[in-house]
Amino acid sequence: MKKQEQLTVPRDADKFQLRMPDDMREKFAEIAKRTYTSMNSVLVNGLLSYLDKLEELKILIEGARLLRASLEEKEAALDAERAEVAELKAQLEATLGGSADS
Repeated sequence: MKKQEQLTVPRDADKFQLRMPDDMREKFAEIAKRTYTSMNSVLVNGLLSYLDKLEELKILIEGARLLRASLEEKEAALDAERAEVAELKAQLEATLGGSADS
């Protein structure tokens, strides 16, 4: 896990009450103790990380959508080429078959 920059939040910043399960609070308290920071900083950094990953996920999904569209275009082009090859093969077989009869 890469080390994150610790964000300092001023005491007069907007406050938000949060209800969470006891075991979750304990996990945040342990992380805060281990990183020598406040639980608030742990929560804020966690939320920022979540938002960053959410944005990254949106970009990845858009990339996957573009790749799929490109793949569908290439598949359609390949199908057209296969149809052309099949037509040319049929013409060749008809030509060769017609000359063999003569």
